Amino acid sequence: MQTADIDLEGQVWVKPINEDANFCGNYDGQGHKIENFVLSDVTYAGLFGGMKGGSVKNLQILNASGPVEPDSTVSIATCVGFGDVEPPAGNSVLFENVTLSGTIAGTHNVGGFTAWTAGSVTFLNC
Repeated sequence: MQTADIDLEGQVWVKPINEDANFCGNYDGQGHKIENFVLSDVTYAGLFGGMKGGSVKNLQILNASGPVEPDSTVSIATCVGFGDVEPPAGNSVLFENVTLSGTIAGTHNVGGFTAWTAGSVTFLNC
């Protein structure tokens, strides 16, 4: 649960929240924002490196950018670098009331909400 706005100006997001394992929980931004989010060149770049089920709700990610090298094989997205939503059933990812802005660029699996997914993703009011 996020309890305040976060401004990352001058910082580079070098390690996703769960770089070594898929995030399986529910992240509630409670209407707050994360601003000036700069992604680094890691394997699965995003606020979360990967998700397996779970949700991201009530969050604004504003002025995001991703300086990835042209020949990179990075999967990059503002929210989730990799969405592993394979069985068991009901293991889908939900984005609800999430707003994104910025510029994410790359040559391999690039996206706004998620760069790559192996299953179902649901968007509500995004």
